[in-house]
Order: sequence, then C-alpha cells, then structure tokens
Amino acid sequence: MNPQITVGSQVFYIILSLIVLLIASIAEKTKQKEFAILLAIVLIFVSGFRGYTVGRDTRNYVVIFANINQGGYYAKEAGFLFLCKVILNIWNNYTFAFLLFSILIYGLIVFRLWELKDKISFSCATFSFYSFYFFESMNVMRQFCAVALVFWATRYLQKKKYIPFMVVVLCATIFFHSSALLSFLYLGMEFFSWKDLDRKQRRLLTTLFVGGILFSGVIISFLGGFTEKYQHFFRSAEANIGFRVFALLGIFMVSLFLYSKKGKENVYDSYSNYGQNDLYMIRNARIYYLVSCALTSIGYFYELMGRIGYYFIMYQFVYFGMIVREKNQIARWIMKLMVYLITLYVLYGYIFVHNGSWHHPYYFVWDYLK
Repeated sequence: MNPQITVGSQVFYIILSLIVLLIASIAEKTKQKEFAILLAIVLIFVSGFRGYTVGRDTRNYVVIFANINQGGYYAKEAGFLFLCKVILNIWNNYTFAFLLFSILIYGLIVFRLWELKDKISFSCATFSFYSFYFFESMNVMRQFCAVALVFWATRYLQKKKYIPFMVVVLCATIFFHSSALLSFLYLGMEFFSWKDLDRKQRRLLTTLFVGGILFSGVIISFLGGFTEKYQHFFRSAEANIGFRVFALLGIFMVSLFLYSKKGKENVYDSYSNYGQNDLYMIRNARIYYLVSCALTSIGYFYELMGRIGYYFIMYQFVYFGMIVREKNQIARWIMKLMVYLITLYVLYGYIFVHNGSWHHPYYFVWDYLK
C-alpha cells in the first residue's frame, strides 16, 4: 500500500462514499431537489475545505494565488488570472477561492444530472461520477471548472440552441482552460442527428460549418499555438493500457446487444414517456460516450493527454444512468451489475491502492491550524 494512504484517510473516503450513495439514492427515490442540493453541498464541502496538500495541483494553485496577491503574472489563461484577482479582492483567503471553484464544479454537474433525472438513474450517474472523477477533480481543478461549464451547456444542445452553447464554451475557454475549445466537437456530432433538426437548425449548423472553412486559416493559426502549448505532452510515448477502457467498451457493447434483441424499431421502448427530443438525446449520448472513451484512452500512450477527453466524460455517467433503467428486468440487472462492478473497482483503487491525484492523506484546511 502507498505509505501516504493512511487508515484514517481510507475510513474518511469510505464514509464519504456511503454518504454520497445514500443521499443520491434518496434524491432519486423522493424526486426532491433538496437532496440533490445536499449532495452538491457535501462534495463542495469536502473539496472546498480540503487542505493544501490534498490534490497534486492544489499547492500550485496556492502559489498562483500568492503570486497574484503580489502583482505577479500567471502564464496560463488571462481570464483565469482575472477571476482569481476578483475573488481574492473580495476576500484574500485561498480556501475561499477553492470553495467558489468547488461550487462551480459540483453545483453545475449535480444540477445538470438532476435536470436529466426523468431520463436517467440519478443515483447511478452521480455515484459513478464521484467514483471515477471526484478525486481527480481536486487535482485538475481549473480544467474541471471548464468541464462542468461545458457539461451544463449541453442543456442547450439538447434544446438545439447552438449559440448559447457556443457562448458558454467560449467562456470556459477564456476563463478556465483553452482545451475547452475541443467541446466544439459537440456541434460537429450534431450532423449525425441531421434528420432530427428543423430547417433553421440545419441552416445554422451549415453556416457554422461553412464559416469554419472560410476562416480555416485563422483557426489553423490559432490551433498552431494551441498545439505548441501542449506538444510537450507528446514527447514521451509509453503504452500502459489499463482495464478501465475495456470495461467501458464492454458495457457499451453489451448494452447495444441487449437493446438490439428488441428489434431496431423498438430500441428505445424501455424509456417510457420519452418525446422525440429525448430520443435524440439518447442517441447522441451513445456517440458522446464513445468519443469520451476514444479521447481519454490516449492517456494510456501519452501521459496527461487523456484529459482532452474530459469534456465528454460526463456522458459516460449519463449513459450509465440510462442503461440501468432498462425496462426488461434481466437486462436491467445485467447492466446494473456491470456498471456497479466497474464503478466499485475504480472507487476501490482510489481509496485503497492509487494516489496519483494526491488525494491521500485527506486533511481539512483547519487541521493545519492545530
């Protein structure tokens, strides 16, 4: 066992995991938003009041905040520098900054999943997100702020309101992480749902596509700087393929097989009372799921590059929430077994084995004052 993984830290995370699962289950069963808010508060509290040694990059952010206080320059996104200045001018307290960023991350993610509660298993989606990425989010905080914004913005994609979606993606890019530009891939994937779009929506997508071609020189020039910024991630290639990607693809293939048994025209019969817009979302969720698997798997060959798939990872958990609601009892239990096995496998690793995100040992910020 990693010497930094203490028994006290393990017990803390076990209790936290049980609390998350319990609150999420109660929220799903009662359909009361107050429990979803309580769930978000729990995650915000643990992340926002974490000690400065919890999370690999947490200490780096402390240094950044200190430099900003001294009038220093932050070499990353200028928008993030501006946000930090505003926050620290309100209250010059680093924990206050971590708390606000935690509210943004978990507030938007839980809120968006709650919006989908009639289409997914809220408890399954939230608990699987917690198991897969809560610990990592305390490390890659800035990017997860962008991820949360993009995931929340997909509510506009579902309504086929592309301009508001683009505005939010640009905000995520400017204020948090330039890699959020990859989220424009969502618009490209809308062409797979061409038959579901009306004339106005098709015209807008076509205009965006043509505009992209006309301004391709500017885009390529910008992407040149973008790729130069991250090219050092590609300098060392090492194949280190893990079990997770195969498990995710296995779940996807089994779900397709089970649904195909109903016949092509009845694939979505298990989702009762769904309208056309909901079926559009279900079909697109499959595409997002596969894209997230493909992009995050790059990390098995180039360390850290798997993070470019983070803007699509939330749909892994949305899809989990969909397939465990299968109407057929046997199929539903097969899906639940597979989803919860991989979820518990990942959670077990974070609690008992791995500490790559430096989430062990866990301390609250006030523990340092003792």
